[in-house]
Amino acid sequence: MSDSPYEFVAAAVKTAIDAEFAPEHIVAIHDHLHDSLGQDRVVVGISPMEDVLLSGNNLVQETWIEVKFFGIWDAQIDPTQTVNPFKITAYAERFRNAMRTLSATTPGTGQVWYFDVRRIQYPNDPTGNKTRFTATIRAFGNNSALVETTG
Repeated sequence: MSDSPYEFVAAAVKTAIDAEFAPEHIVAIHDHLHDSLGQDRVVVGISPMEDVLLSGNNLVQETWIEVKFFGIWDAQIDPTQTVNPFKITAYAERFRNAMRTLSATTPGTGQVWYFDVRRIQYPNDPTGNKTRFTATIRAFGNNSALVETTG
């Protein structure tokens, strides 16, 4: 039995994140992160969003993945507290560049031909500050329901 398209892309994304952020000892995990995380350390989670068929071409499956990157946030609620968003936007830019390099160098398979970062969002942390980002990745590959992908 072969790995799913999600597993292929998620494993490649994790490898790239772990390498890019090794100086900070940031290691991604395969999990959908709870919004309360990030008080003690930076946490990064990779999880599936959905698999859909490409509109107008049922031979192509899109696999959508979410990466949550939660920087450290202070649980003390203080409406006058300021948090400069430069740090999290710099992390997001490093992530985007790592994904651009990865998608250009990782060979495709029958399950996944290529992938790209479609969106970076900066949701508020639980105190209302900008210490995190979420990234949406879209991968393209064969629709295994119609195209045989095993050898």
